[in-house]
Amino acid sequence: MNVKSGYPFVLKDAGFVDTKKRDKTIEFTLTPATASKIISMEGYAGCYITANAYGGSGTTTVEVKGSDDLAYYDYLNLLAIGDMVSPRSGRLRLSNFNASRGYFPKQSKFAKFSLSGLAYTTTISLTLTDSPLFIPPELSNTFYPGNNWSYISPTGGITTTAVTTLVSAYDSGSPPFKRQLSKLIMSNSGTSGTEFLIKDTSSTPVEVYRDYIGPGGRISESLDNAASSSGRGLAIELLSGVNVAVYCNISGFTVGAV
Repeated sequence: MNVKSGYPFVLKDAGFVDTKKRDKTIEFTLTPATASKIISMEGYAGCYITANAYGGSGTTTVEVKGSDDLAYYDYLNLLAIGDMVSPRSGRLRLSNFNASRGYFPKQSKFAKFSLSGLAYTTTISLTLTDSPLFIPPELSNTFYPGNNWSYISPTGGITTTAVTTLVSAYDSGSPPFKRQLSKLIMSNSGTSGTEFLIKDTSSTPVEVYRDYIGPGGRISESLDNAASSSGRGLAIELLSGVNVAVYCNISGFTVGAV
């Protein structure tokens, strides 16, 4: 029997032995008294992380840094998993009793996990793996999505020109977050049409989308490049409130700027 070089099995005692490294799970708790933990990445290609914070009413942060010499550390590139927020710059922000999940490919010999800011007790679960997660090249230097949000208009729809908040700012700290608009479904049951715009919640708002919806009209759009300014939310404004009743189902996600 031929066994190709590099094949992850070898012959031993007339049988196959799997020499591929198995995934390894590590669990620990960070507290204000023990606020950091260092693990070795030797022999592994990447790491999945789940963090849960308990206690307090603010937001705590888990910083993920790497080092080759245990002296100098730098933030690791981090990818969000599922609908949780984790920006590329190596920080997971946690509200009380909410989880944050991420993945990072091996970038150094060691990885360090530390609490910063409001240091609430936080449980960490790591899965070290030798099967790297594929990250498309077009995402390697851009934003990673997380933390889905949605807005549904009230009964009767929007009938005035008052600015209506779709989603508030997630966090204006460092790094700042942007609110990304991804799906827009709107209808107008009124007898008149109106132009409308979606803008961020800056003191000098930045317009991210503008359109017109006619009487009895309907709009359904998927968007790729409509996002708030860093650290801001999104709002909608009708430019006419005469004989209109605009119903909105608008959704998106949160991105962390590099």
